[in-house]
Amino acid sequence: MLMALGMFVFETRSVPYQQLQRRTEWRHASQSRVGERPAYQFVGAGTDTITLSGTLLLEFTGVRAYWNDPREAKRQVVIAGGTEKLKELRAVSVSEADATDAARSEWQRIQRRAALFELTLAHGRADLAAETPVTVAGFKPPIDGTDWLITDVEDILDDNGYITRIRCEVKA
Repeated sequence: MLMALGMFVFETRSVPYQQLQRRTEWRHASQSRVGERPAYQFVGAGTDTITLSGTLLLEFTGVRAYWNDPREAKRQVVIAGGTEKLKELRAVSVSEADATDAARSEWQRIQRRAALFELTLAHGRADLAAETPVTVAGFKPPIDGTDWLITDVEDILDDNGYITRIRCEVKA
């Protein structure tokens, strides 16, 4: 068991996480002094914040889409990817080409989400935007050898300066 909150039990075997962050705060009281800097005294531990992050992905092997065939007056099927565990698209397309495009597009989206990468840049980069291809270096070989596509860019300007956080998926 990782943690319990009331009757809710969190376990690593039920949903694995990719990252654990722990932040501990410490409380200090200050006492003003005449002609000198304030005196600080440790008064105990503050709050602990634990953040678990990860991505839960269903293991689809393909996508099934439907389209209406006016010649035979019945619904037809197209499949993109494998045929074992299929994700079904609810919308019914008007043509085989539209259904094929929808199935391929969803299959590519599923494949891109198979690997995610998040990076916080110490120096902000205003030139980065979503849908920009990225190549990274200096990490583990599986990360370095992958073509990434930025899906989300967050620029942060606060008292600590200007930083940029990017989220990437595998480029399909």
